[in-house]
Order: sequence, then structure tokens, then C-alpha cells
Amino acid sequence: MDSCQVVLDVQPVATKHKLNKMKQILIIGGTRFIGRNLVEKLLAKNDYEITLFNRGITGSNMFPEVKLISGDRKVAEDLKPIVEKNWDVVIDVSGYWAGALERQFEHQKGKIGKYIYISTSSHYKLDPENLTPTNEEMELVECSEEQKNSDER
Repeated sequence: MDSCQVVLDVQPVATKHKLNKMKQILIIGGTRFIGRNLVEKLLAKNDYEITLFNRGITGSNMFPEVKLISGDRKVAEDLKPIVEKNWDVVIDVSGYWAGALERQFEHQKGKIGKYIYISTSSHYKLDPENLTPTNEEMELVECSEEQKNSDER
């Protein structure tokens, strides 16, 4: 199934830090290729309090020093622990379903300092006859309701 575009309205939370307070970082995913490397780099800096939110299917014991919240972003009840808290930074490396992202953001408006979404270029409308390099100004593929809530990646 093709990826598609979703526009999210996330309003940042004002973050103030005391000198010795670590930034609160939520990583959605975090135990596969990009996420695992990201967590390792952040842990090496020792400047952040990191929480992972994922389904616990891959590498759930990979980072014993990091708080793990197990859940599926497509299940509203599973989102409660992450949407009730303010985060300085949310880094999302597993956003496959536009519908799930929209539901998550409904409850996180004003609770996130910065949201970083890491994705592929597969959501850009590409011309197979003219494979030019992609950039962020390219036209995006629109989502149907079926695509927004599909289990396919």
C-alpha cells in the first residue's frame, strides 16, 4: 500500500528547564534500525530522560536503562500514558498510519515542545518515468480514509 500525506496541527508546549533538569524525550518506536541508533546516541550524551513507546515486539529489553511504555498507537487506551504527559521532544520513527497519528495528536495539543517525524520518501507523488531526486517541496499523495486506518505498511 502506498504511503500518504496527513496534516497535523500540533501546538508546542512552552518548555522551561531548570539548570539540572534533563529534557523529557519520548521516542515512538525506537528498537529497530533508525530508532535503535537514535536511542544509543541520545543515551551516550547523558542529557536526556528517554521514554520509549512501542508494541514491545522487537528488542523490548534492548535498553534496560530506558523507561518503556508498551502499547499500540492505534489503540486509544494504550495512548493514555503518553498523551497525559508533557514532552520536551517527541521523536516518531514508526508513524505508518495517518489515522492513528491524528488520534494521538487530538490529545497532545499543547503538550509537546518539538515533534520530529522521521519517515520515508514514499509519501511523495513520484513519476516513474521521471525519477528525479525528491525534496520536501514535491507534491504529496493524499490519504483515503481506508489508507489512514490500514494495517498495511
